[in-house]
Amino acid sequence: MDDEDDSSLTLHEVLDDKLRVRYFKGYLAAVAQAIKPAPS
Repeated sequence: MDDEDDSSLTLHEVLDDKLRVRYFKGYLAAVAQAIKPAPS
C-alpha cells in the first residue's frame, strides 16, 4: 500500500488505488453498521 514511494509509477497509477479505496469503504461501512441504532 505504499506505492507513493515507488518512483517508477506515474501519478495516475499512484492515485488509482483501488485496494486502498476498497479497504476504506469496507472500514467505513463497518463503522456505520456499528453505530446504527438497534431496531426497536
